[in-house]
Amino acid sequence: MARLAPQFDSRGTKVIALSCDHLANHQGWIQDVKAATGFDVNFPIIADPGRDTAAQLKMIKMEHRGADTRGLPRTVRAVLIIGPDKKVKASMQYPLSVGVNFFEILRLLDALQVSSAESVHTPVNWVKSQDVIVSPDMPTDAALEKPTFQQGLRIIDLPSRKEYLRITPDPTTAADEEEEAAAEA
Repeated sequence: MARLAPQFDSRGTKVIALSCDHLANHQGWIQDVKAATGFDVNFPIIADPGRDTAAQLKMIKMEHRGADTRGLPRTVRAVLIIGPDKKVKASMQYPLSVGVNFFEILRLLDALQVSSAESVHTPVNWVKSQDVIVSPDMPTDAALEKPTFQQGLRIIDLPSRKEYLRITPDPTTAADEEEEAAAEA
């Protein structure tokens, strides 16, 4: 995570870690991360040795109760993405024995950001700059009038003749390109 912190920063995202260790243990862990990876931990770490915050956020698996030396439940490896509106937009839990895939977290974050900015959905295995799907809630006529979709709207010809699968270029990529062009001018 320390290595990818700039990737999260570039997306306007704040990273916060929740640890079930005492604050004093964090300094040693931070030094271990630096020694193992060469990267500094430059995000806040919340100490939660009593598991109160972890319990509120549903990050505790009951089958792990009594798993640590103090009889407290161990937390799962969990990721929560909380939006600017302070609501959980996505949550993922990994078994204790499986590491978190932060590249997938970045992909998920990109998908959440594009879908919250525009009336689009992202298809399976989507990554930033690939085509997106116009929301089925938006009528085709309204989509064709929307400036965001002026760069192209492809309606997939389906046997049902329904026009719900409409593909368009990632609108955030076009916005990024416009910003870069303006900066170069």
